[in-house]
Amino acid sequence: MTQEKSGVCARAALPAEAALVAVLLMFSLLLRLPGMGRPAWMDEVITLGWAQKSYLEIFQDNTTPLMPAIAKTMLLFFRSDAVANETLLRIPHLVFGLAGITVLYMGLRRRLGILPAFASSLFLATLPLHVGCSQESRYYAVAVLSSALLVFAVLRCVKKMRAANLLFLFAAVWLGLSNHLSFTLVLAAAVSVGAAALLLRPGIPPLRRVRQAVIFSVVAALGAGAALAPVFFLADTDRMTRVFTLLSLEKAAPAEDGKDGRQTNNQPPPPAATHRLSLPFYTDKYLKATFLCAEEPFFFFVSLLLACAGLLYLIARDRLLASLMAALLVIHVPFVLVYTRQPCSPRYFIAQAVAYAILTGAGVAGIAALAGRLQKPGRAARFAGTVLLAAGYAFFLYESRSATFSQGKVHHIYQTDLGQRALARTVADQARPGDTILTVGTRWGWNRLFQYYLGQFLANAPSLRFGLTWGEYISVDDFRTAVPAPGENTVWVLTYGQTEWKTGFEEMERTAAVLHHSEKLSALWTVGRKTVNMLDGGDFEHGLEAVTLPEFAEIVPLRTPHLRGKSLCVTLPGEATPELSDKSTVWFAPVRTPLGTSGPCLLEAGRAYTLSFLLKTEIAAAEAEAAAEAEAAAAAEAEAEAEADPSPLFRVWIEGKDTHGEEFQRMLFQVTENADWGHYELSIEPGVNAPEDGQLFRVGMGGGLVPGRFWLDNVQLEAHANASPFTASVR
Repeated sequence: MTQEKSGVCARAALPAEAALVAVLLMFSLLLRLPGMGRPAWMDEVITLGWAQKSYLEIFQDNTTPLMPAIAKTMLLFFRSDAVANETLLRIPHLVFGLAGITVLYMGLRRRLGILPAFASSLFLATLPLHVGCSQESRYYAVAVLSSALLVFAVLRCVKKMRAANLLFLFAAVWLGLSNHLSFTLVLAAAVSVGAAALLLRPGIPPLRRVRQAVIFSVVAALGAGAALAPVFFLADTDRMTRVFTLLSLEKAAPAEDGKDGRQTNNQPPPPAATHRLSLPFYTDKYLKATFLCAEEPFFFFVSLLLACAGLLYLIARDRLLASLMAALLVIHVPFVLVYTRQPCSPRYFIAQAVAYAILTGAGVAGIAALAGRLQKPGRAARFAGTVLLAAGYAFFLYESRSATFSQGKVHHIYQTDLGQRALARTVADQARPGDTILTVGTRWGWNRLFQYYLGQFLANAPSLRFGLTWGEYISVDDFRTAVPAPGENTVWVLTYGQTEWKTGFEEMERTAAVLHHSEKLSALWTVGRKTVNMLDGGDFEHGLEAVTLPEFAEIVPLRTPHLRGKSLCVTLPGEATPELSDKSTVWFAPVRTPLGTSGPCLLEAGRAYTLSFLLKTEIAAAEAEAAAEAEAAAAAEAEAEAEADPSPLFRVWIEGKDTHGEEFQRMLFQVTENADWGHYELSIEPGVNAPEDGQLFRVGMGGGLVPGRFWLDNVQLEAHANASPFTASVR
């Protein structure tokens, strides 16, 4: 084929390749969008905190200020009421994630060809680790991008030492080290290989080789210096000292703890704790589960086989790239051999994901090359074989990784809000000025999540926000004597999980409630506040033993984000008659006085009472259809009904007899629909909405006039101006 024809074919192939890359990036984007709106997790709350500070503070107090500065810029220029702050701060990292895939494709396309470039980019695009990092406002999407940039910068500098390539090297080093100090591992590996390659280049005079290696190393050092300059010129003098203290090596340690970056127990590490990475743990958790996402033995074996084939292919075709990949694959070895004061995490070695992506793509290319040698097909057959190989590889990735995505394991459990958003919502709804909030077992600062969300919920309630007292304790024993005795205020206690702390609270004999999202995550306890629930059975935990249930009622599992147990569910039929209304009404009569003694209960004049409960309602779909039919049948009547208040699905009223034997009844509350659980407080004041000298009374709940369903729980009547969150008799 002539050179002219070859150029025409290349130009004709460009649109097809551009379409392929566009489809790949669109697919990558669609994989990453679903997690963008999730609640912030612990580390992202730290990022949100930095975004509220000034640029000067960011550069003074951060060794690597790039990520906090990006977050600050996003909030400063792009804040919007339509987008949550945590989502807004993730957008740049989504862009960095897509940029990393693009750089990987472009670099390998020029170096090895379309097939390895596509296979490598597809590996990274579907890697759950990279998907997760592209959905969080932290360091690691930039770490992948800067690692890929550094690899290709080294390749270009070794191929031709010119100013543009050296500037490329400088930028890659600056970006990586401005982002996170773990990039020093990648930098040391890549620069060492690059300098050695320049020194050993054949056909060049020794003095010139030495000069080029020195220039290459100096430019890399200048990039590192530019990245660390803000720390030396703006930060306090002890900043770098503290960093190097964390990374200082120890000759020995009592045990191998914190193998995956977290402690093996719920207690914080002692000041002198040391850590070492176990090689079997690295293979099982880092390599198999994280960098390859191939936990099944078959998938793991095939993935390793492809990576090894890729290394052999590169050794035969591109030894410099093979050397770079080998160097990146051993950056974790120092942490296997020695103990340090800093626990490591898979994401500190995230450059290895880039290496495995490149090696896997090279492995696919090696298989294609081997097949071509065994058989000499024509161009059409070679093209068809390449397409089939790429499709088979894509199917392998789907089979090995689809379970991770379908089970929602893209994010580790510690990349969630730990259930603290729901618990903060509970405190925001039910706390009162003067209450105390205590956090126990605050390792790794996980309680920042609770503080962040509570601050959000109380943004428009400054009296409550600044009327709460805070305290932090390491263990139950530490705060056992500090918790105030039960009084007029509630003590809210947030713990890391439920199981470990349960005995400690029981020993205090003050446990009133456990509101939890997960026994292994966060638990919220209420302690204190002298109160008496004048009603009985409002928790529905004992069924008919405590309260008589109506005909249409049943006890069902309680379904709220933060409570467990049982609740009452009442299903209302479509006909609204007094008889059917009675069958959907739950009656509560007082069984104890405000002092807690049993016997007749008077509604005393001058005392405020509070009736509180949890409620969720749901209108039947048939009701909407019936309303539409009525509107079509009688336009005038429909108009009148539209102007009137809708019929209630749930009502609350009080009725009884006063001291003169006269009957009374007062409606306190009614609601048509409340799609989610809500906490309600109703005030009962003798002389206002109840007789001033009332004696015998009971509270009716339910009795709706439209078909539907309601759920009821935690019903309590107290002689307080506001409700206690959860009394001892109600969970």
